[in-house]
Amino acid sequence: MAACCAAASAGIVAQLDPGQGKTKRAYLFAYRKPGPQPIVIFDYCASRAGKHAADFLGEWRGALMVDEYSGYTALFAGGITELGCWAHARRKFFDAHQASKSPTAAEALQRIGELYA
Repeated sequence: MAACCAAASAGIVAQLDPGQGKTKRAYLFAYRKPGPQPIVIFDYCASRAGKHAADFLGEWRGALMVDEYSGYTALFAGGITELGCWAHARRKFFDAHQASKSPTAAEALQRIGELYA
């Protein structure tokens, strides 16, 4: 893998559970490698446990962009650099502005918006 990677919980999948007469939850995690030949890999997992990300990434070390999912936390203690998610940071400022009309939060929202203009 490249030195930079993005990962996200891609969603919940309904999986047949033979003999149980119902479905059970499974998860897909998406990993994206940017660059001249970008790829996206979906990793099927039976749970949302952080060990799945650790198993998938193995000995890889680099910068990893993730959402706020706590399952990634252990990776950052093991030598992977966390790249923050602007959508999650923006949400905190949005909530603060909604609750208090804070001018600081309003300015932060405006500046974050300029990143995407």
